[in-house]
Amino acid sequence: MSRKSNHRTSGPDTVPDQLGPWVPTFAGLFIGLALLKFSAPVTLSKYVQAPETVEQWIFFANWPLAVGYALLTLLTLSAVARFRTTTGRPRWLPYLPALWLAWQLLSASSSDDRSLTLVTLIHFASVVLLFYFGFYVLSRDPKLPGFRTAVLISFVLVLLNGLEQHFGGLEATREMIYRQPDWQVRYPPEFLERIEKDRIFSTLFYPNSFAAGLILLTPLCALTLWQGTRFLQIPSRILIAGLLILPALAALYWTQSKSGWLVSLALVVLWIMRLDWYRPFKIGCLLLLASGGLAGFYWKYSDYFKQGATSVAARMHYWNSAWNTALEHPVFGSGPGTFERTYAAFKDPKAEATRLAHNDYLQQASDSGIPGALLYAGALGLILFRTRPRADTAPLRQAVWYGLTGFALQNIVEFGLYIPALAWTFFLLLGWSLGQNYRSHPMTDRSPPPASPA
Repeated sequence: MSRKSNHRTSGPDTVPDQLGPWVPTFAGLFIGLALLKFSAPVTLSKYVQAPETVEQWIFFANWPLAVGYALLTLLTLSAVARFRTTTGRPRWLPYLPALWLAWQLLSASSSDDRSLTLVTLIHFASVVLLFYFGFYVLSRDPKLPGFRTAVLISFVLVLLNGLEQHFGGLEATREMIYRQPDWQVRYPPEFLERIEKDRIFSTLFYPNSFAAGLILLTPLCALTLWQGTRFLQIPSRILIAGLLILPALAALYWTQSKSGWLVSLALVVLWIMRLDWYRPFKIGCLLLLASGGLAGFYWKYSDYFKQGATSVAARMHYWNSAWNTALEHPVFGSGPGTFERTYAAFKDPKAEATRLAHNDYLQQASDSGIPGALLYAGALGLILFRTRPRADTAPLRQAVWYGLTGFALQNIVEFGLYIPALAWTFFLLLGWSLGQNYRSHPMTDRSPPPASPA
């Protein structure tokens, strides 16, 4: 047999794997550190001060975003020789994030606030870079043991921090702050508003951001624990995985994120629908789950809706502003990151201020016009559709897909794109998922199926 016939040439797996374990581990450490230290919205990055002592570097919740960009640069340089283009790639789908970023650059020409737009553009460039890092580099490792271990450790730390807040941490923080004579001017209003409530947010700045992080990473981290304990008996493995899943569900409940509750319920329903169970039994489980989940939602939040659902009303006001801006500037919008400027001119004097539209897709329309919104929503929707689990899909890819889908749904009412820790994690895993999809099904989008052997 000739040397040529010993190698497949139809797909990305033909490239010898020279990635090595340290590149995925470095990527995992980067994402893990981001979850702990880079959760302030990008539009607030100028207010984040650099720590001055070692103790502050360790315990301060947020570091300046410039540190994150420096670490991302090191991560990229560490693997620049391992970026590879291979046969079998689709001709257009992976390039949608790049087209979206290019449109953001065009829309910057009409910006109402150049400084906000510049900060936002740098952030958008970082998330697109991580998408291609995941697609071209990280996807060469189908199991990601080093990456998953690093992310799991950080996820546990984030989860423990949130639980500590619920069991007295928030109250202790309030008492410490209120004892200071200048507390009303010393701390940002956003921070004071957060700690005045009993909603936990851990290291992810906002309760709803914490909920989005739980939705994004709980499936991946739970699977990592399950597979990492395969040497144990099944009951022990269930117990260990449960020690992560149950606290994560409790933390999601204590964030009091209404959208997080509904998105999690939708993901479980979707997962059950894809299971190969006896049909009547599956329908019964779905009805029981849906009715129980919605009943619990009503029981928990009935008083909230009776009082007028203030956050829902506020979001409707934000969305109305975003939509009107998109209609007034349908091509380029008002400029990336400038929603707070257009909303300030639109809002009712009695309405509360906001920096973000609490809907990533509508904010894209407001900030970068209808084409920007279509490119962003289209890129996410088409990639998630392309990577949807099949019967033969590996468990890791399934867990990542459910997390990605939940995060994308959550951002219909939130702003995860503008939280660096979450956006970096999402786009890196999105790129990895798409890269893995084409390694498993390496035909290009337009290539005909291979001919059957004679």
